[in-house]
Amino acid sequence: MNEKKKYNPLEDILQKVNGNFISLVDEEVKKNNKLLKALLNEMIQKMKESDPLFELLYEECFYGGSFYDGLKVSRPDEYDIHMLMKIPPVISKKICNSDTPGFVYVECSNVEKLDDKYKVFKNWLTGEKNHMNALKIRQWMEGIFSKAMKKLSENNSGFLTKYKIKEQRIRKNGPAFTVKMELGKNTIDVDLVPCFIFEEKYWPGTPFRPNPIESKPNFSIVPKSPKHGQGDVSELWLLNFQLQERELINDKAFLKPSIKLLKKLRDKYDHKVIASYYIKNIALWLIEEKRKEKDFWTQSLSYMFMMVLQKYLDCLKQQKIPYYWNEAYNFIDTLNNSTIDPKTIVNIENVVKKMIDDIERNLENNPSVILKYLLTKEEMTRYTQEEEEEEETYYQQTLGQPQENQVRCVII
Repeated sequence: MNEKKKYNPLEDILQKVNGNFISLVDEEVKKNNKLLKALLNEMIQKMKESDPLFELLYEECFYGGSFYDGLKVSRPDEYDIHMLMKIPPVISKKICNSDTPGFVYVECSNVEKLDDKYKVFKNWLTGEKNHMNALKIRQWMEGIFSKAMKKLSENNSGFLTKYKIKEQRIRKNGPAFTVKMELGKNTIDVDLVPCFIFEEKYWPGTPFRPNPIESKPNFSIVPKSPKHGQGDVSELWLLNFQLQERELINDKAFLKPSIKLLKKLRDKYDHKVIASYYIKNIALWLIEEKRKEKDFWTQSLSYMFMMVLQKYLDCLKQQKIPYYWNEAYNFIDTLNNSTIDPKTIVNIENVVKKMIDDIERNLENNPSVILKYLLTKEEMTRYTQEEEEEEETYYQQTLGQPQENQVRCVII
């Protein structure tokens, strides 16, 4: 059998799961996008009013994360917004590799040329080499966010009332500050991440990957420091290449739906330790491996999903999900160094292996077995009902009469 057609029995099933249980509802997307843009307009204005340095440094918002990458699953209720700022133009800056894989220092010189309006910026520089201190900048941003949120709360006749927001609050979440808004029964989380923009001439050298997308020369840094590392970890920054990642993943036919199916599997089994960005990196490595196979991205959803799933299993077996931009940084190592149970990754590996084995064993006679790995019990019931309704409609349209005495089963 042609290997690329091997998984065709899964095609209709996966298309229905993707369309009915993963794709976002257009009306909710439009409503939440309108609210998000209104929040950002109000929030940024209040932040500028709260801090003159922020007003000087702020450039624009970049709409990042799963939703804007086209990789969000189920509901449009989480948004990642990168608040892009510029380093004062008089500063000579340099990105330097650290001994902690994946993280860098930002070295600044010409500090003496800063005038008084940038005096707070000087307080962010630490050590003999004037490294930008990520912790100090997070603390600065926390103060600005708190002031801005207080101003929004005081404006009860404006923003909150107009959009019928019951409650809004802010919490720290790594380098991000998450604004939680309650609208009726729903909650929207907006992660606001402070970032600094860099042009291509500052692109980090080896062991980081060169820029693969010439049309997207800029990148940014995020004040996320590692939990463990050599030296003062508060001076370490994480690089952000979301512009390039978005371009790499775009126009790959069924790659995005396959990533979303993998995230659906993760959510079904509550594998919270596998962050969405880890899954995105698995996809980026698959792109790298297949870049010379021009017809790979023309294949079916079923074939693509099984390739992504197998790549995921390979990573779990090796206990290695490498960072696409610097493979010395292993995301699973960061998990093993945290407080999670050491058996967690092995348990996830066992679930994925069982799923693949089950699919392979039942591919011809019972391809619906894949559903028990992707759908909850409630979703499984809904799927079966929709199948029965589709079959009944088809029977009536073709024969002009109701279907009788027939039983429809989905064996899982």
